Amino acid sequence: MRIERYKDFISEEDRVELVKWFDYSIDNQVNFYAGLSRGEWGYQKRCTTRNTDKVEYPEVALRLFNKVINSFEFQDNCHKEILANKEGIICVATFPTGDTYYHKDPTNCKDGLSVIRFNIVLQKPEDGGIISITDENGKEVKLDVDERELYCCNLSDYWHSVSEVKGSKSRYIILFSMCCDKDDWETGKIKFKG
Repeated sequence: MRIERYKDFISEEDRVELVKWFDYSIDNQVNFYAGLSRGEWGYQKRCTTRNTDKVEYPEVALRLFNKVINSFEFQDNCHKEILANKEGIICVATFPTGDTYYHKDPTNCKDGLSVIRFNIVLQKPEDGGIISITDENGKEVKLDVDERELYCCNLSDYWHSVSEVKGSKSRYIILFSMCCDKDDWETGKIKFKG
């Protein structure tokens, strides 16, 4: 199971702009909707943009997805995952005492392609919010990811979860979704070029 991490992938200015967009969207009840967790829809301790076509991403989010695309050597069969919002972007806010249940990411990829997620933590909670990914041998890998850090992995083929968010700050994350051949990702054919 290949996991790539790149510190300070985005600027502090871009991070702050996206956090303001999260805050505005949540405070005004736009763009985000209650998510699925623990087998139930409407889980109130986490919300997402995944299942709506009514989201308007700020320019900075679209620009950062282009930065991801331009920072990797993708194979010809790779493409953005087409989601309800058409952008291949998912934003998730997990509120204090919330978590993300143990799951494999659903995928809209076709032709046997896997979803490779290129994730950036925009706001880290005071404690918790640790991602755990289980590899093909059952070994659990825990990632304590810093703000502005890009971490990349195949999340449609591996079980993963996020531990409970503790403290008063919510965990904000933006995910950029690419459909790629699993082996191309795992063997390093898709590589970071900076």
